Amino acid sequence: MSDRWRRVAAVAACLGWLAALVVLAWYHRHWLIAHWQVLLAGVVVLGLLASVFPLARRLAMGRSATAPRGKEAKEELDVERRKLQNDIRGTFFQALACLAVFIGAFLAWQQLHAEQQTNVQVRDELDLTRQGQIAERFSRAVDQLGSGKSDIAIGGIQGLEQIFNESPTDQDVLKVRPEIFDVLTAYIRTHSPWPPPRDSPYPATMALDKVPPLRLRAPDVQAALEVLWARRDGIPDNLKLNERALFLEKVDLRNARLARLWDGTDFSGAELAGSDFTAASLPNTVFSCADLSGAKLGDVADTNGAVFMGATADSRTTFPDGFKPSAAGIVILPGVVARPMPPRSPSCGTG
Repeated sequence: MSDRWRRVAAVAACLGWLAALVVLAWYHRHWLIAHWQVLLAGVVVLGLLASVFPLARRLAMGRSATAPRGKEAKEELDVERRKLQNDIRGTFFQALACLAVFIGAFLAWQQLHAEQQTNVQVRDELDLTRQGQIAERFSRAVDQLGSGKSDIAIGGIQGLEQIFNESPTDQDVLKVRPEIFDVLTAYIRTHSPWPPPRDSPYPATMALDKVPPLRLRAPDVQAALEVLWARRDGIPDNLKLNERALFLEKVDLRNARLARLWDGTDFSGAELAGSDFTAASLPNTVFSCADLSGAKLGDVADTNGAVFMGATADSRTTFPDGFKPSAAGIVILPGVVARPMPPRSPSCGTG
């Protein structure tokens, strides 16, 4: 093939590639706009490929321009020129291969960077969606608590419990835990205050053995207590929780079941007569001015740091082995406390 036809073929090939690129660019223009680097790299590579053959030929001719004349010399010159062209083309192809590797690595890095940014955006969107779902479930549960109906309120309490039980170490859940416990303690204080309202079917003057267990007379309050005592379930010991103390001051928990963990809970002034603390743990718990008449404290696991100053008890109250009520500041009333109201320690004022 003559040089002229070679040039025509090269031009036709370039035009064919250009036409293909134009068609692809039209059908994929949105992708190319977003990935203009790929288009630029392709144009550069095609331009270099198109220049390899004529450039190699020119360089070879320039290197052999001073060769001797004659037929044999011409043939030798032709062989040398072709060999030189091939060497130059090989060098160009190697350079192009290195360039292609570099461009490929650069594009791969860009793609990886773009994917990482996309993943971060997706993760942020998922976090926002999850936070929105938690907030929506929290609001719905709070609305149920304010319904005024015990069965609906229990559903709201269970809804709050499910929020942090699904993933107790989730950071979004850990952020909302203090609000959940604040809502539950406020619900208990509001729906089971001490002394009880005047129209309560279980007045303060009712004999303790006549007062039904809390789970029967106020199942919603008992359900809230059970959520609170299980608040550390599933939480690793090394995980630092930003939780506030539980404030259950002046609540009516007569004949309630108060098992498990009450670390740091404030029961100041609470009516805890007949309450069952079996297997409970009470470190740093405050019972100042609380009524513990008939309370079962005999199987309590831990009372380190607990404050009993001003609390009252009677002969039915049981304490852990070795526990000295008087040394802890508990006033032991003689016999069985009789209503209308148990007397308080002088430091507590009138109950």
